Amino acid sequence: MISVVIPTHNRDELLKKALKSIQDQTYQNFEVIVIDDVGNLSTKNLVKQLNDNRFTYIHNNQHQGAPYSRNLGIKMAKGKYIAFLDDDDEFMPNKLEEVNKHIEKNPEIDVFYHQAIINMVNENIRYKSKPKFYNDQEELYKALLIKNIIGGTSMIIAKKESLIKVGLFDVYLDSLQDYELWLRLAKKGYKFKLIEQALTKYYYRTMSQYISKDIQSNSKSIQIITNKYIDDISSLSKHNLKLRDDWINRMIVHKALLNGQIFFAFSTQLKYFFKTFKIKDFLIALSLLAGSKNIFKLKARFNK
Repeated sequence: MISVVIPTHNRDELLKKALKSIQDQTYQNFEVIVIDDVGNLSTKNLVKQLNDNRFTYIHNNQHQGAPYSRNLGIKMAKGKYIAFLDDDDEFMPNKLEEVNKHIEKNPEIDVFYHQAIINMVNENIRYKSKPKFYNDQEELYKALLIKNIIGGTSMIIAKKESLIKVGLFDVYLDSLQDYELWLRLAKKGYKFKLIEQALTKYYYRTMSQYISKDIQSNSKSIQIITNKYIDDISSLSKHNLKLRDDWINRMIVHKALLNGQIFFAFSTQLKYFFKTFKIKDFLIALSLLAGSKNIFKLKARFNK
């Protein structure tokens, strides 16, 4: 059995679609744990109306955040493997079936991850993510130190036992808890495997102030993660350190665009140009003035 953990907070219309995407799975041996982080009673009623004993509703009495809620779901799960789903995303109909096939063929693997279809809702743009795979464990960890090559929680299926042994999600991080957990798992030698199929639909809605899109919390979390892994990061080559700087800058610019902060994105990129003096960084800064939709279109084109 696969346990699906979903944290949520007052987003019933989105959650309804997420839950339906699980009910419609071609593989039906699952349970779903919905952790409502101080939401209203309508969410409880929504889960109850499914009339499906595979769905469990948990209500946090005070605001705890998504990492705490995910950790609670992991601890309560009855399945050997945990799949995560954010309440604004959806599983492809064959996701659990495909994952289960890989689990049966590769019982030694601790973490399976896969591609996703990214939907920019307001811009009507759609593209596929491109997570990376490394056979060598040390190379995987080194690649993760440079950037998140795995993806977000909705792209992950992991052994419950491995997640608990490594210490679960860090509840003290305001964002990037998923990235930090992948780093910890890789550093401790847990095995990863890429499934080269898009099995989740991600939805990004610009101008929506979700915590994962908050620039300040993102920057703070990057600094905490950098300090935590500073010895390993310092051992990277100059070239890889520059790649890491590129990724951090792109991430901040991307968050600004999602929040509709075009000028902040432009000024951030311009400052980065004065650090690197690379023509491409200056051209990116200029292109930002054309608006977020054009930038997202370029990103979609490069991801095809």
